[in-house]
Amino acid sequence: MSQSAFEKIGGDKAADKIVILFYSKVLQDPHISHFFDEIDIIAQIAHQKKFLKYALCEMPYPGKSLRKAHEHLNLDESHFDAVIDHFKETLTEVGLPTHTITEVMAILRATRDDVLNL
Repeated sequence: MSQSAFEKIGGDKAADKIVILFYSKVLQDPHISHFFDEIDIIAQIAHQKKFLKYALCEMPYPGKSLRKAHEHLNLDESHFDAVIDHFKETLTEVGLPTHTITEVMAILRATRDDVLNL
């Protein structure tokens, strides 16, 4: 049985580190940080870890759909790209192999239309 992308990034323990590092980058980015001004960041981190596990295990997510969760934010492609870039930087920074980063990023990029409500 082949490993899921979630297992390839190191599972739950690695996901904790990745998501915390990712949000440290997002919250420092003036182009997208304002989307988190009224958000409980601790709850957001927990939510993101849960979503990441489902997405990278390619399982149906039991929470709100990506469209529903993002519809009120008026996001555009530059916002999506900033988030994706920060995630890729994070995966690189934690030392994941290029082929794993490529696999994970393909899965995350596939969410573009849903996140942007296209």
